[in-house]
Amino acid sequence: RDSVEFGQTDRHAGDQRPMPFSYLTAEVDIQPEEQLPCYLTHTTPAVEQLVKDNVHLSAHIAQDAKGPRYCPSLESKVLRFPGRQHQVWLEPEGLSSDLVYPQGLSMTLPPEVQEKVVRLIPGLERAEIAAPGYGVQYDYVEPTQLFHSLQCRSVQGLFLAGQINGTTGYEEAAAQGLWAGVNAGRSARSLPLLSLSRTESYIGVLLDDLVTQGVSEPYRMFTSRAEFRTVLRPDNADLRLTHRGFEEVGCVSVQRYQEAVRVRDGLTAGIEALRSLSLPAAQWRNMLTHCALSHSKTAHLSALELLQYQSVTLEMLSATFPESFAPFLEFSERLKIEAVYLPHSELQEQEIRRVRREEGLALPPGLDYLSLPASLSLEVRELLHRAQPPTLGAATRLPGMTPAAVVHLLRYVHKMEKERGKEVESGVL
Repeated sequence: RDSVEFGQTDRHAGDQRPMPFSYLTAEVDIQPEEQLPCYLTHTTPAVEQLVKDNVHLSAHIAQDAKGPRYCPSLESKVLRFPGRQHQVWLEPEGLSSDLVYPQGLSMTLPPEVQEKVVRLIPGLERAEIAAPGYGVQYDYVEPTQLFHSLQCRSVQGLFLAGQINGTTGYEEAAAQGLWAGVNAGRSARSLPLLSLSRTESYIGVLLDDLVTQGVSEPYRMFTSRAEFRTVLRPDNADLRLTHRGFEEVGCVSVQRYQEAVRVRDGLTAGIEALRSLSLPAAQWRNMLTHCALSHSKTAHLSALELLQYQSVTLEMLSATFPESFAPFLEFSERLKIEAVYLPHSELQEQEIRRVRREEGLALPPGLDYLSLPASLSLEVRELLHRAQPPTLGAATRLPGMTPAAVVHLLRYVHKMEKERGKEVESGVL
């Protein structure tokens, strides 16, 4: 830490209101002002040139190992994205540690070259390296050989989790370890093995992707891989999974389960109360003067629909209708989130049903997916560009094709057909 010139970097403080991971935690132990800041700096053209001059010494590049697409080494970033400055986050390793971790500088160059690279970065000109970066190569089991329980199809009682299944990242490994452990325990007790649906959890999405599609590169979990990602949110994980953890798995405490049931019942009652109160838009405007409700709206709106507006809070509604909404004030933040996401969740479900109906939709041959004006990741673009699927259904079955990408592709094709129809119509006219 003492060897870093933080004055040459951008300071980024922690959250003013640190958010605990569990609803059972009322507040975190550390005060906002006691948190350690992170600092942002960037690579330079001199860094890029030094890496290029020594890239032949990189173990990762020389052995042509397929590294993680979403946590690439510095060598990979320089080769794939030349001419760019790359972010380097300087993260303190702990309150009682003097070490600073340079996030974004993973590399497998020789230590003496790494030292030169680091000292070409603003703020790190005098930095002392405690441990050089290194690369780990590992073999993996093709995950299509597993059941959704993560038990091997060919070896009963053997469960695999983590990088051995071709995944990367801490969270992916933790999720698999949890589920493999649950099922290994059930197997030892001669209980039926369990699976998680991709509609109810990201663990379910990850497991289904691995088992049905396999991997061609280290797998990382993204929200875009889920069909119902507006429903799979961190704020409602307790509603989705706690009851299963208690009733089926037995890995949730009675205290946690009872709290989840109480919250579930409170939210259900709160949503029903909001839904049941409906007034004309003009009346809402008169009651809530700070509500940014357009004067063009004249129809009736429920309190739940009104809560979707950014300027409206449950506290405002409760002040106007205390008997109806005051009992639910403890859930105000969660009810706000439910209200905001509700129309998006309903729309997403409609789009998924639409995709299923239109699997036979023909995709134009020779479509340039790499430059397509659609919301598609580079990974998906490369996949479609190589495969050139003839129909939407064929695209959905490509290994690595995300459900969200299929929806965006469907939107693009329909938009293109509509524009082509207008051109034909105008030509006829």
